[in-house]
Amino acid sequence: MPQKLADDSAYIVSEDYSASILFDITETDSWLDELQDQDQITDFYIVTDDKKKFEQIKQRVIEILGTYTEQEPEIRSMSEGFEANCEYFKLSFLDKTSVALGRQFRELLPVLWMKGGAIGKCPVLETDDLPNMLILPQNKMAVLVDEIYYSEFDAELNQHPEIQTVFIVTDSETAYRSMIRTYDGKDCYQLYRDYLDNFRINTGR
Repeated sequence: MPQKLADDSAYIVSEDYSASILFDITETDSWLDELQDQDQITDFYIVTDDKKKFEQIKQRVIEILGTYTEQEPEIRSMSEGFEANCEYFKLSFLDKTSVALGRQFRELLPVLWMKGGAIGKCPVLETDDLPNMLILPQNKMAVLVDEIYYSEFDAELNQHPEIQTVFIVTDSETAYRSMIRTYDGKDCYQLYRDYLDNFRINTGR
């Protein structure tokens, strides 16, 4: 600001500048009147050694003009890249016999996750040992890998009503129907029959 704006002035309010100064707090009312509709002003300086008076005047400025949010561009180097929420998978064909025998469960898990709506982070098995069941409330899905543990599986599901997708590994259609009879409202699938039926190609009619 040029010095001449402050000569014998109780305050400075100008359409040409984004700052305003109140030199004499006894002229607060006149200063606030001048600030009306001065939307270009974003910085306010109040000259006083009285903290209480300063806070009172500051509050009146906020009540009259409201708050101001300044947006600044985020600068990042090209090497940092951008945050992403995508997963990359390798598409390949699995041997149907190995699938039917339950030997490719680890490879099928991302497919089951996508079938369940791709909710949350894709689950991963850390070892080659298959668990008896997978209860994944964070993914809203569950998998019964060994049907002899159905009672424990059912009890766990009752503790997690948020789970909406259920996969049951069994070769028996009758057993499958019996196990899902109380799961009304949930999406249920029989493994590995449903997988093999959905992905069978080049078959005669």
